[in-house]
Amino acid sequence: MADYTYGPLVYHKQGTGELVVASSGLVTVEDGGSIDVESGGDIDIESGGHIDLASGGYIDVASGGYIKHYVSGATSSASGSTTLSTLTNDGLSWITSSGDTRWFYLTAPYPGALKFIHLTAGTTGTVIYIDAEGVSTGTKFNVPGSNSTTRFLIREGTTSSAAAADLLLVGYSTALWHVAYKTTGWTAADTSS
Repeated sequence: MADYTYGPLVYHKQGTGELVVASSGLVTVEDGGSIDVESGGDIDIESGGHIDLASGGYIDVASGGYIKHYVSGATSSASGSTTLSTLTNDGLSWITSSGDTRWFYLTAPYPGALKFIHLTAGTTGTVIYIDAEGVSTGTKFNVPGSNSTTRFLIREGTTSSAAAADLLLVGYSTALWHVAYKTTGWTAADTSS
């Protein structure tokens, strides 16, 4: 919380190593200036904070650098059930093949959500249903190569489709998953029959 007895909106807090930018205060880095965060340094953005990039602005990630994106939906193993198992709308879901029919309901996306689903190698008896509407009615998959939307992505363990399989889904809106990538063997359908 800013201490307004100091007067200025940008000030060095007495007795500390802290620089305070009060409400309506501003730090301006002019053309040719820079902010250098050395190894081990941090810039923390609390909940509700953000970074705005104007048109033409960019974040430059040098070789070996990366942007870390935290996701909460990672799971090491999801066996599913013959009736219901819910997958979260981000992170990795690792589905272990069961040799029978398994249903997975996918929670509704948010714009920019990344969901990766890996199915281990199965048998000819393995059938996997990924249902976009099971948790949130009206949520659909947008299938590549067409403008159609569909409720189910189905993987049947036929002789040709018993190998391991992958799906990469991207949240387009709160009601639409875009199928960014899928291995062969996935079938899109609007009913489970």
